[in-house]
Amino acid sequence: MEFKMADHIHMRMSLAVQVIDDFTNRVVTGQQVQVRILGEPKPIRKAEGYYIFLNLKERKTRLKITASQFLDYEESVDIDAMNPLEPVIKARLKPNRCYSLPQGTTCVEGKASPGTTLRLVCPDSTGYYRLMADYQGGEEREINIFHPAQMEMEGKSFCIRNKEKKQGEDFMVSRVVDSACGRYQLAEHLKHAYQKVSARIYPILLMEADANGEFFAPLTFLEKEHTKVSIRIPGEKKERECELEYGTVNQIL
Repeated sequence: MEFKMADHIHMRMSLAVQVIDDFTNRVVTGQQVQVRILGEPKPIRKAEGYYIFLNLKERKTRLKITASQFLDYEESVDIDAMNPLEPVIKARLKPNRCYSLPQGTTCVEGKASPGTTLRLVCPDSTGYYRLMADYQGGEEREINIFHPAQMEMEGKSFCIRNKEKKQGEDFMVSRVVDSACGRYQLAEHLKHAYQKVSARIYPILLMEADANGEFFAPLTFLEKEHTKVSIRIPGEKKERECELEYGTVNQIL
């Protein structure tokens, strides 16, 4: 009598990556996207826009994403620092100059030191968001934001300001806690407390100058009636202010 031993291979999901178009805020699907981790097998691509990595050998690694109409994306990943029940990364891809932008989209471009990250915000915009509950400050890592339905918030950056005291600070949403209730986890806690009756939350555009020092980005939150923007450049003490021309490409630096 012959006995045959069956090989059992335990397949375990190490990481799931969902790719999001930072301009449309929609999931990117299709063959033009390449998601990879150096030295690891290709991920399993799901119809819902998820890329599943199984049995990763290294717990600390680097994720790289390329797509034809987007800037290259790289992120350091620490698997052990993630939620073991939901090891998911929402990767936001920013459009490049080949992106099919709608006619009349307001864009900014310019030159800065290679690798410099510039921050742009519209301080007079009426399209700001509100808090759904007071943010108490301290070590609190959760925040309640009222925003348009179905908006993908993970990985987005904002500036929150107290209308009366004029104080403000930037933050990034790292994870959805409860989308129905507008609860989100912050990448880092805020330094100040904010009241829902007076706090205003403005979207931030972050742009990184490439190896040649060039940057280009479309603006989704600029309003035709409020085209003044504030630009923060690392190394400069004061923010620069400039008036953009709505619906065209603006040279800002």
